[in-house]
Formats: sequence, C-alpha cells, structure tokens
Amino acid sequence: APDWMVAPAILFVLLGMFKGRFARPVLGKKPVAAIVVAASVFAVFDFLYIGGSLIIAGADCLVLLLVLKLLSLNEYKDYVQLYIISFFLLLSSTALSTEFSFLFSFILFFLSLAWAMILLTMKGESESLTGKEPRWKVSRKFFVSTALLTLGSTAFTLVIFLVIPRVG
Repeated sequence: APDWMVAPAILFVLLGMFKGRFARPVLGKKPVAAIVVAASVFAVFDFLYIGGSLIIAGADCLVLLLVLKLLSLNEYKDYVQLYIISFFLLLSSTALSTEFSFLFSFILFFLSLAWAMILLTMKGESESLTGKEPRWKVSRKFFVSTALLTLGSTAFTLVIFLVIPRVG
C-alpha cells in the first residue's frame, strides 16, 4: 500500500479498537458506502492515470475495504468477509513478490486462516445450539493439532499436485 494510506489506516484501526471498547458504531452505513464508492472510483483512477497496474490499484482498494470492514465487525459473516479480503490481499502481494521468503508469510496466513475458520465454526455452532455466547477456552493442544492437520493436508495436496500430470 502506498505511504499516504498508512496514516488513515492506522487511524481507522484505532477507531475500530475504540468501537469495540465503547460498543457503538464508529461509522454509519451511509458513510461506509460513500467511502467504498470513493475507493472504487479512486482504484480505477489509480489504474488508469497513476500506477498503471491493476494489481496495485486493486490492492489499494482492498486495503481500504479491509479497514472499513474492521470498523464494522458485528456478525459472523463480517469475520468471514474480513478473511476473504485478507486472502485477496495476500494473492495480490503474491503476484507482486518473487522472493522465496514470501512462502513463510503464506504458510502463516494459511495456518491462521484454518484456526480462525475452525474457531468461528465452533462459536457459531455453539451459539446456535445454546442461544448464547460460548464460554469455553481453547487449549494449546487445539492449536498444535489443527496446525499439524493443516500442514499435513497442505503437504498431501502438494504431493498430489506434483505427482498427477496436468494436461493442457
């Protein structure tokens, strides 16, 4: 993301932290919609006149959407949308990065995504069964076992990808 986006992003994240503390919305739906439209228009302008790269313009727009989504995390679907936006940001940075060290960032994201989706599913199912927010704690064993399961399934997928010939 360009330098000019860093200060507003930090400000919005801090406002999002205070939103959770004071339990009131920081921005209403209309200002958020206006900012999303402005970000989309700016992404097109950025692509056509400033950067000339669709990936960079799209990543800039996704950063703004991510910050706005951080300000409005109220429901289960908001967290899923946050993970989807994060994934697309990771994909755009994958297209821009050619270094092998990026693999470690990708694996860390992949592991944290698996943990987050499992925890969100458990929370959602618990709330639908009992009708109230769960009061359980997650142990270290949970994180280790899901990390090993995720890494194992990733290795298995990689082996299948390399062994089975691709036709085309």
